[in-house]
Order: sequence, then structure tokens, then C-alpha cells
Amino acid sequence: MTSKRQPQTLEEVAEYLRDRELSDIVQVAKEPAGRRFIMRLLNMCGTFGNPFTGNSKTFYNCGMQAVGQELFKDLMEADPDLFPIMQRESLIRENDDARMVKLAEQREADGE
Repeated sequence: MTSKRQPQTLEEVAEYLRDRELSDIVQVAKEPAGRRFIMRLLNMCGTFGNPFTGNSKTFYNCGMQAVGQELFKDLMEADPDLFPIMQRESLIRENDDARMVKLAEQREADGE
């Protein structure tokens, strides 16, 4: 039985740990639920928005955005093909969700 050689130097350990982090992201993103979760986090963090409010909430928003940007950077390093897939799925899901809400609103208005 062959076992993988354990990292020996600090550089090897750092590389091993980083590879594991990126592998974890890819594993989560293999599942549709994982991609939805990652996209939800990116959106919650305001990753692609403007954090400035004109008051002290800006500091909070900037911190949230920094977390989202780190996640996005890791996602792109792990597999740059994942984000476009997630964007497409998100758009489809938003359209489907909007349709579902509209139908429910119509049913309620009709007294069903």
C-alpha cells in the first residue's frame, strides 16, 4: 500500500493546506445546492456591489464585501469555470422563483 508523502517543509505544508481549501470549494460546488449556497454568500456579502452608504454602516459593508471578495478569489483560483455556471443557474433560478411568486399571488387574488 502506497501512502502519499507528508509535507515536510513550511512551504510544502502551506501548499498542501491551500490545495485542500481549494479542493473543498470544488467539492461543495459540484452539487447544485453547494453552488446555490456559494452564490447566496457572494450576494449576501455584497461582493459585486457598492458598499458605501454615507454613514458608519459603510465599515460593516466593506467588511462583508471583503469576505465575499476572498470567497470569489478562492472560487476563481479553484476553478474559473464554476462562476459562469453559477451565474447562469442563478439567473434561471431567479426567473423560476419570480414565476412561482407571481402564480401564488394570482391564486391568492383569485381566492384559491
